[in-house]
Amino acid sequence: MANTTLCTRNFHDLREISPLRRNAAAISWGCVVCAAAIYAPHAVAQSYPTKAIRMVVAVTPGGSTDVVARIVTQKMADLLAQRFIVDNRPGAGSIVGSDIVAKAAPDGYTLLFAMATHITTPSLYSKLPFNTEEDFQAISLLATQPLVIIVNPQVPVRSIKELITLAKAKPGQLNYGLNATGSAGHVAAEMFKLMTGTEIVAVAYKGAAPSNLALASNEVQLIFANVLSGITMGKSGKAVVIGVASEKRMPQLPDVPTFSEQGIPSFDVAPWQGIVGPKGMPRTVVVALNRAAAESVRSSDVIEKLLATGSTPIGGTPEELDARIKSQLKSWGEVIRKAGMHVN
Repeated sequence: MANTTLCTRNFHDLREISPLRRNAAAISWGCVVCAAAIYAPHAVAQSYPTKAIRMVVAVTPGGSTDVVARIVTQKMADLLAQRFIVDNRPGAGSIVGSDIVAKAAPDGYTLLFAMATHITTPSLYSKLPFNTEEDFQAISLLATQPLVIIVNPQVPVRSIKELITLAKAKPGQLNYGLNATGSAGHVAAEMFKLMTGTEIVAVAYKGAAPSNLALASNEVQLIFANVLSGITMGKSGKAVVIGVASEKRMPQLPDVPTFSEQGIPSFDVAPWQGIVGPKGMPRTVVVALNRAAAESVRSSDVIEKLLATGSTPIGGTPEELDARIKSQLKSWGEVIRKAGMHVN
């Protein structure tokens, strides 16, 4: 009531002054009102967070996803002046950790560090305890980790075009290594086969290390690997990187052309990391988290650390992440079904 009285009194007082001063005063008072309107949501968001935020990471500690989660949440903690607790909950292809967040209170204090498995599990598993499209609130894309295609040095190809030509000349005679059913590398290889009309045989291994060893010995001729594996194996002479699955060339591999540059546009299989929460979170909380996430991946120290992991900092709005999830649920899901990938 006091504020209402003050507003009335100020505008009433304008009638007591000259027209020129009245206009100036009205403009000044209008600016105050506008500023209040603009900052009102920000002020509401400032009441969040009031306690530590739990970030569920659905993989074991030490891997690239866990490392990226810790880099970003540390910066977000500084920006929001509140602790982030990284809670590693691996199991069932990230289903265990995802289910915890899907069923959490939508108050912004339990979040999921989402990754590529967020969009593959609905197609790989016949039944999930949650609905990926309906039970989560997208908050922010953080980074992508584009895949590279690497070949054994003895394979007589040095470009994707040459690989396609060789594969078509020798159908079923080239093998590719995969480290897990339904992994991003698995989806990438099967998408490559579908888009190029080639027949390349999948050989499964228990993890990236044995898969990389198989490539080095020419047991398999190619792998869709992460950037760091590509760089390491390339430098050691155990593999040759012939393409990167990203929109632009990567700063870590500036001389390696993209798939698009080599005639395969829209090769959308880059694994990504982002933040989602339970459905029903207040908009002011979503905005506060998005701002902190966006500022984190724009900071020079975080950019340097992310590039060192083979990641490309991205950022973006909740709506952009939501659109990415829906699009890839469809496109990746189609590849998974056509390739006959399934877990149960």
